[in-house]
Amino acid sequence: MGVSSTEVSCVAGRCVKGYECDSSKVVCLGMPPKCSAGEVPRVKGACWAGDCVPAGECASVASCADCDAKYACVTNVAKPAPVRHCVDVPQICGADASCGCFGPSVCVGIFNQCNDLSGVKGVTCGCPTC
Repeated sequence: MGVSSTEVSCVAGRCVKGYECDSSKVVCLGMPPKCSAGEVPRVKGACWAGDCVPAGECASVASCADCDAKYACVTNVAKPAPVRHCVDVPQICGADASCGCFGPSVCVGIFNQCNDLSGVKGVTCGCPTC
């Protein structure tokens, strides 16, 4: 599954392949493929592409539930809706996916205001000037 340079994205402080994985955009009646842990169904247009990709290589996902234990959820608080990403936690942080360790590497650019998520492994990144 090749990826063109136009599909590569830099999201939440990481460069990813930029697969479309936001299941909220699916409107077809087809069923999503069954995916292994750490993977999510890839979306093509308004339907399922038929394959699974690593959640950490997606441009965005529909919800933090798409991020298994391997990842932390990073939510960019944006309009008209939040944009969620599954992101690897840096090894130096261990299991600490909080603003104190993880935040500076994911809350970047205009989304630089970090808040810890409650009950979910990860953070929200807000845009104080948007």
